[in-house]
Amino acid sequence: MELKLILARKQGRLKSRNRRIRPIKQSKRTEVWYRERLNSVIDEMSQVIIAELENPTLNDATSTPPLSITAKLSRAIQKVASMSIAELATRLSLGLVNRANQQNKDRLLKTYKNAFDIDLSGLLSDEAIRDDMARAVKENVDLIKSIQTDFINDIGEKVFSNLAGGGRHENLVSLIKERGNISKSRAKFIARDQTAKLNAALNESRHRSLGLDLYEWGGAGDERERESHLKLNGKLCKYSDPTVYSDDGGKTWKKRKSIGAYEGAPGTDFQCRCVSLPYISWD
Repeated sequence: MELKLILARKQGRLKSRNRRIRPIKQSKRTEVWYRERLNSVIDEMSQVIIAELENPTLNDATSTPPLSITAKLSRAIQKVASMSIAELATRLSLGLVNRANQQNKDRLLKTYKNAFDIDLSGLLSDEAIRDDMARAVKENVDLIKSIQTDFINDIGEKVFSNLAGGGRHENLVSLIKERGNISKSRAKFIARDQTAKLNAALNESRHRSLGLDLYEWGGAGDERERESHLKLNGKLCKYSDPTVYSDDGGKTWKKRKSIGAYEGAPGTDFQCRCVSLPYISWD
């Protein structure tokens, strides 16, 4: 049932013609949970390699041929490469999706309860967002696997180059920890970006299932906001057509290209902090 009909039954008539409500923002708790789990994966891979380097058979004595260190490091990298990460990646991705979904649903229910004093819990089944969840699980499984691949490639390039240049054992351990921190920076990006994109997809699917297509673009409003996003701030937009906007309350629609604006929903661009403010129209 569409939200408009629910409100009509509750109120007897629709008291206001247009109504904008608060945005359903992404869950910071979910983002932090995901980032911490990705960091644990990186720590585990780093420790496998460091443990090999700290093996008593490896030392800086002149009697230790440099080739033996290279061979030992090669075996350590092979161990990381052989780590079965597919099951872990699936488990983490499902954890992300389920947490983001529950947070999104809870916040949406609370928002509409506060705005209209209505309970939508009976209408918000997961059927409307099933495809979004499946797509997010697959995408994040691939991203987690790519963290492993990129870590191995990065270690291989940087550490072996250091060895070739005469790097010592202590320097190699520090270098591995440094490369691990770089991987964690990417994990932080992934956690923030994927949480925002998933929340945006859930918002769109749930609002469209309630018969809502219009929203007002809400920008971050600071110096980091991209110009193509800033141009949409305060404009009326459509979930059903992310290429248009309206600046006259929906009477006419114009192409976003005409003003150099981003074509897509808030939160779908990388690191986008913009939000959609659902716009309920009685027309």
